[in-house]
Amino acid sequence: MKIDASIKLYIDASALRCFESCREMYRRRYIENIVPQKPAIHLEFGRCFHLGIEAFWKGLSYDESFAAASQAAQQLDQSYLNMKEREKWQEMKLYLPELLGVYYEQHDQEGIQLVAQIDGKKAVELEWELPFSIAGYPVLCGKIDRVMQRDWYISLIDNKTTSAFGQNWADDFYQEKSRDIGLALYDWYLRQVGMTPHQVIIEAAVKPYYGKTKDRRAAYRLFDMVSIIHNRKRFDSLLRWRVAELLHYMGSYGDSNHWPMSDGEMCRTKYGFCDYIHLCNEGNSPGNLNKFKPREEHLQLRVNLCH
Repeated sequence: MKIDASIKLYIDASALRCFESCREMYRRRYIENIVPQKPAIHLEFGRCFHLGIEAFWKGLSYDESFAAASQAAQQLDQSYLNMKEREKWQEMKLYLPELLGVYYEQHDQEGIQLVAQIDGKKAVELEWELPFSIAGYPVLCGKIDRVMQRDWYISLIDNKTTSAFGQNWADDFYQEKSRDIGLALYDWYLRQVGMTPHQVIIEAAVKPYYGKTKDRRAAYRLFDMVSIIHNRKRFDSLLRWRVAELLHYMGSYGDSNHWPMSDGEMCRTKYGFCDYIHLCNEGNSPGNLNKFKPREEHLQLRVNLCH
């Protein structure tokens, strides 16, 4: 397969993260463009929560924010979920009003005036794209939750939802996000356009917990991700290597039905086995393929590219 440089290849953090985890998973998701019919409820919950907080930064009321998040949650196709997963999803939906309420309590409308402008656009849920080389190929892209600017001081903000299980949950959360490519990639982009962040922050909405003997209300916690700033040179080198490796695989194995893949720990995550493990082990039988559907783009710029 010869890579056609006249066709733009758009690579975001999700694609790089997927490629790093398993080359064959990347091929399935981004070359064959198939994803499981079964929704990932934790990712879907995060998407619903993001819709709610996006409403805040548009100046909308709490009721309007909750309506946006709740409507998205109601639209989730639960037909591929088992009974336990459906019960869990119903439980998670009950978290939304409390989590959004805590978010509205922790922010004020005056903060909306501090949202930065990038290329004439308000930096809230900001989609961006930037050629990675002088030749314009490939193009790195993504969506930044928020960039704030007070005078010369710039803050990159990312919103996450999490659960506070275990005494060391906060340390574990920080270490996990320090290693994730997403925040570092957003920081890289802002540096390229002359908006170098002085601070990288994760705003974590901690889900409530209602147990038999103990309850814990929803909470809001900030994580100052100084490691992102301290490791910028290391990340830039890693990014060049990772993109070059991805292009090499596309050029060398693009016509192959299987790419050299991880075999071992990456086939199983904390949520269970990899979604594609049956395809890898048993092949593209009709029964296996029926469990998948075409991948839908979450970035509008790539939706526009496809059309």
